[in-house]
Amino acid sequence: SAYAAWRALAPHLPGPRGSAVSLAQHMMAEFVVLVVPQLLAMTVAADAAAGIASGSLAVFAVCLALPVRSSGATGAPPAEEEKDGKGSKAAVQFRPFSVALRASLQLLTATAILAVDFRAFPRKFAKTESYGASLMDLGVGAIVFSNGFVAGPRLRRSVGSVADVLKALRVAAPVLLIGAARTLATKGVNYQEHATEYGVHWNFFFTLGLIPVFTAVVKLAVPRLNIALVGFLLILGYLSIFFVAAHVGDKLLSEDRDAASHVDGDDTGDGGDWVALGVQRVVELLSMLMLAAGLFGLVHFRLDVKLSRRLVNISYALFVVSVMLAFLALAAAADLAVALRHGGIACERRPGAVPVLFQSISQNQLATFLVANLLTGAVNLTLDTLSASDTAATAVLLLYLAVVTGFAVACRHTRLSL
Repeated sequence: SAYAAWRALAPHLPGPRGSAVSLAQHMMAEFVVLVVPQLLAMTVAADAAAGIASGSLAVFAVCLALPVRSSGATGAPPAEEEKDGKGSKAAVQFRPFSVALRASLQLLTATAILAVDFRAFPRKFAKTESYGASLMDLGVGAIVFSNGFVAGPRLRRSVGSVADVLKALRVAAPVLLIGAARTLATKGVNYQEHATEYGVHWNFFFTLGLIPVFTAVVKLAVPRLNIALVGFLLILGYLSIFFVAAHVGDKLLSEDRDAASHVDGDDTGDGGDWVALGVQRVVELLSMLMLAAGLFGLVHFRLDVKLSRRLVNISYALFVVSVMLAFLALAAAADLAVALRHGGIACERRPGAVPVLFQSISQNQLATFLVANLLTGAVNLTLDTLSASDTAATAVLLLYLAVVTGFAVACRHTRLSL
């Protein structure tokens, strides 16, 4: 709902015009709209989360109804281009709803890993011990889904080779090293650990690093097998989530690339093609959501397969996929509504389509998450978080999120990629 509010609000606000002051003002506006409501809904205003979401949707509806000044929005730059493996420019795959998914999950994770140490964070949001589902149980599964989603088009083109496996190992190496360093550091300073979360010697970075390696191995073993079928055949584990997400991403993001080629990058048209594509992908997302939710209902309620994050069983996989599809459907619907209101092409390629904050986090996800982990450790080693009042907890979390998001924006502004 916060993303929808910003999508409708952005055309009415001046964007950053190059100066530090202008950028700071713009980022403050994005922080207030995109970050603060989420923080409040996860902590001191958790009981009013539905009201906060309704408020964001009300902002979306009101801003959508207001006329936009003729000069047009001057928010974030249009979706950037990326280079393909041969060095030529290819239409970017990361459409607004895709960037929103990745960045929102990073913000949610960064907020939760520190907020959970304060009493202001409701225990109902904390990870379950063995069975059940909570906000933090989504965690790793949701991140794996987002990674699979954007990897979809690449996986479809890949036929599987030893070179791909070696490349995956090179990509995974830094993440695995971070995971090892985290394990050594936490044990070295006697930092609090929860064995029911990942086990005694495991952590999030190991899971994140090994997924692309196992993916490359599966593609090498069955190079021509449909990636969605691979996901369903695996049944259990994070790889099933990754491959199902890759199928969704391949279907949606590849269509966007083809449509971009069809309009030859022209941003001056009426955007009819983009509106038609927007309608099509919302319908497809809703169809996939109904299928995933139906399967989850059958497995979890009818067959009584209890949902378990620790087991990463089929109920957990379907739960994660259903929630992520719901988010994508809502974000894509918000994009479509803005397109219909302000002239199709604005949905994708005009300034302001993607919040600067979201672009920044999406471009430096690992570095942003690493900074969030380091700050979380620093806060826990210097403060007695369990004794902090709700007001103090909120103040610390706001400052913490300002630093984390500020780091991401600074990396993007200086063109630093970590």
